Amino acid sequence: MGADIVTNTSEQVENVQEKAMEEAGRASNKVKTSANKFLDGLKNMTSMEALNTVMGIANLLGLATAYGMSVWVTFISSYILAGQLPRLQFGVVQSKIYPVYFRAMAYSIGMALLGHLLWHRKRSISSPPEVFQAINLLSTLFMVLVNGLYLEPKATKVMFERMKMEKEEGRGRHDFVAEGSRVTESPSVADPVAKNSRKGPSTAPAPAPAPEPAPAVAPTSSEQEVIKRTMGRLNERLKKLNTNSSMLNILTLMALTWHLVYLGQRLTLNC
Repeated sequence: MGADIVTNTSEQVENVQEKAMEEAGRASNKVKTSANKFLDGLKNMTSMEALNTVMGIANLLGLATAYGMSVWVTFISSYILAGQLPRLQFGVVQSKIYPVYFRAMAYSIGMALLGHLLWHRKRSISSPPEVFQAINLLSTLFMVLVNGLYLEPKATKVMFERMKMEKEEGRGRHDFVAEGSRVTESPSVADPVAKNSRKGPSTAPAPAPAPEPAPAVAPTSSEQEVIKRTMGRLNERLKKLNTNSSMLNILTLMALTWHLVYLGQRLTLNC
């Protein structure tokens, strides 16, 4: 009888151990399955298809940002500011806007170029359309860098030199300070000095005479000729720099439009 009880007890213990081991095995299998699913998800995220999607988004985002900024600054912002601000203030505002504009354009076009190269990879050096678009974006980035690193600083420097000469000549003040109207005040009735002047001689001491201003030294004809030649040279140089900068802006916008048409054609083919 005692032996049977011991045998039954040992069998029950073995059954409990087996069940515990089975439960532990099931739990470990679930953990392994979850880990495998997680790793598979990571592999899918880092797969080429996912990379293509991310790079395509980067290409489109960079192009959209650069294209929008280029259209706004070239055709809208400049004309509005030129019509609302005096010439000197307009130049100062533009000298603050353009460095930020060209820097943002370079970043956006660089992102579009990187997205294009990593999106197509081998095709970007073997397929003619992708090669042309890579060259197109690279040339656009080069034009923006030339505009931002060379032409814009040169134009700003020449503009401030011209402003300095205009201030020295006294011709640049009208853009900043409005001329005030002169108002002649009549003597007040309650003014005792005015009353005494009407009644008779006043015993108040006469005010001291104001010192006479020093006569302005007019520039000689030779100095005027030198200033005139210098101003003409600065104006011609500034006009040339602005023309070249505007031309590069237009070419940049044309190149971005070409890439936009290319993306539209790819979208049509995929649909």
